[in-house]
Amino acid sequence: MTLFAIDAVLGATFLNSEDSTGQTKDAPYIAKHICKAIELVGAENVVQVITDNAANCKAAWAIIAKKYPRIACSPCVAHCLDLLLEDWGKLSVAAVVGDVADVVKFINGHDGSRALMKKHSPDKGLLKPADTRFGTNLIMVERMVDLKDNLQEMVASRKYKAWVSKRGLEEASNPITKFIASDSFWASCQLYVDINKPVYELLRLVDGSAPVIGKVYYRMFEIQEKINNFAGLSAVKRNELYQPFVSRWAMLHTDLHAAGFLLDPEYVHMAQHSNEEVMNGFYQLVEKLFSDAQQQVLVTNQLTQFRSGHGIFGRTIAKAAAGTMPAYQWWINFGASVPELQSFAVRILSQTASSSEAERNWSLFGFVQNKRRCRLKADTLEKIVYVHANTRLIDKVNEVDYEERYVDWQTDGANADSATGTDTDCASETEQSDSDQSEHSQSESESDTE
Repeated sequence: MTLFAIDAVLGATFLNSEDSTGQTKDAPYIAKHICKAIELVGAENVVQVITDNAANCKAAWAIIAKKYPRIACSPCVAHCLDLLLEDWGKLSVAAVVGDVADVVKFINGHDGSRALMKKHSPDKGLLKPADTRFGTNLIMVERMVDLKDNLQEMVASRKYKAWVSKRGLEEASNPITKFIASDSFWASCQLYVDINKPVYELLRLVDGSAPVIGKVYYRMFEIQEKINNFAGLSAVKRNELYQPFVSRWAMLHTDLHAAGFLLDPEYVHMAQHSNEEVMNGFYQLVEKLFSDAQQQVLVTNQLTQFRSGHGIFGRTIAKAAAGTMPAYQWWINFGASVPELQSFAVRILSQTASSSEAERNWSLFGFVQNKRRCRLKADTLEKIVYVHANTRLIDKVNEVDYEERYVDWQTDGANADSATGTDTDCASETEQSDSDQSEHSQSESESDTE
């Protein structure tokens, strides 16, 4: 089954599904059905196509780009970041995960230890890893660190020791007790959390329908800087982390991320003009979306006006409002003096960065068709899911207290710290400059192929 969803700023609209039973899901097959979905929406309304990172999906991009040269094809950023966490999970710094899993299995696997844990920590318990969730090992280890004091109190208590003796579990509990009492175990847990947490936080940021395309580049740059300057690791181990990071950055990076970073008002005080990767990405999209050379020059001149804070961009209200709304909305409200760049910025900054919203429809298919109701035809199943998913979206948008999601700023506008980047993968120049001041959303066609 192949799912198609239109992801706009209000949420993902389920478009249709394609029964691929018995079909060879190669690049031409996938491209054919994605192009069919684009035609249903209207090519002029589609900014990008997001698929997962399977080889057949990536091969389909060339076919789609040839037919629709103005539409970008992108990988799912959430999936790429999850693959990065998996890569790091194979390194020596992740060896502690197995020990944590043993502790969780022992304590949660016995009624007596589980009851004692609940007495020492009534509000929180240990978490087991879940195969279907992003960053599941990090969640498990981080909860373990949160409950360090509770666990140490529990294994030192008389009741725990009496329970172990009564059940004859001394041999099984000895390594568990040693882990919990060991400072090196907890230091390894904390190191694992410190390394993986920034990636997981970015994964959570992109894992949804919020328009976050402008945030990805700088957040990845921050992760790169943390890896290169991590005090608790040797140069060899930092390099072990850095190589998979560079590989996954090359997998997920697109021109949309570069252009979004340049146009997001949060980063207007950073010197992206000295970063070749960012500027190349921006001009690639300008040339793709504006075929006339004069318009391309006009957009470039308007970019200078935006980044210099001239006209309406220099007004106090424009600076104050920038951190209180999604970036694309800010451009709608304050970009009237540069209409060509305004239209371009709205198209770019209204984009999501992952196919997660489309993938969540799989659980809806599982809810509709289960072991007790397994004889539904594919077209009937599609209609039920279409009604269910889109009705839920309409209800959400029509709620009285509905507010569109946006991402809080990490930087402080005019007081942004200076940071120097190079022209390597995922590097950005963020030197503060004295001269820097501080069609509504287009649809995005998403495809997730299983």
